[in-house]
Amino acid sequence: MAMMCGFANTRGTRFSRRHLSLDPANKEFWDDLVTHELSATIDFVFKQTGQKLHYVGHSLGTLTALAAFSEGNQVDKVKSAALLSPIAYVSHITTALGNLASKAFVGEAYLLGIAEFNPIGAPVAIFLKALCANPGVDCYDLITEMT
Repeated sequence: MAMMCGFANTRGTRFSRRHLSLDPANKEFWDDLVTHELSATIDFVFKQTGQKLHYVGHSLGTLTALAAFSEGNQVDKVKSAALLSPIAYVSHITTALGNLASKAFVGEAYLLGIAEFNPIGAPVAIFLKALCANPGVDCYDLITEMT
């Protein structure tokens, strides 16, 4: 039995942010991952193998898959999906950061038109400074707080 293993490094990293016409600050940049990029990736693998594929997504890959699958995109070409560190819902996160984000930041970001949570950007730095002033938030271990 032959297997094909493919890895897609989509626009969630600093190495993949130079789209020809879309800007990461706009929601269209991120929506395009669902409508075009994931579909192209799945189509490519499906055409190479002729078989339904097993999808593994991490973080942004889970959000992209859930959005695409909820619209019926590519579901017929995927046999299974393993979604690691899903980011579709933040209300079930138990850390202080996650709890605050689910109650405030996510809604505010949406209303302000902020399309991504960029940890090195100025808006996030201001948010984290205010967040770290709250009791129960361990700002020395933000990776744990965010996941």
